Amino acid sequence: MQKFSEWNKIDLHIHSKESNKVKTNDYDGDEYTATQLLDILTNDDNKINIFSITDHNCINKSLYCEISEKILAEPYKDKINYVVGVELDVNDSSIFSDVFHCLCFFDTKDINVISKAV
Repeated sequence: MQKFSEWNKIDLHIHSKESNKVKTNDYDGDEYTATQLLDILTNDDNKINIFSITDHNCINKSLYCEISEKILAEPYKDKINYVVGVELDVNDSSIFSDVFHCLCFFDTKDINVISKAV
């Protein structure tokens, strides 16, 4: 049978404790390492192929650096990928009368370039 496409499971809205440094009580889950996150995302129940850590108004540089190293080795190699992202609080009354959230993603994984821009 010929295969025409590949289906991917994606989660582009994951928070970490880093959000709490910028926005009080934003994330109430446990702190986790890159290995713990990747294990959960790739387990048989989830099988996520693409993900992003989109903390509020900040980028978890240390977590992304850890992820970028872990994802190149087994057991994650060729199973999962990521996009660097952030969730911004936007206050633009010409669009909406209240503060709203906007997920933003970068076209590079160079966290040092991104950190300088944010």
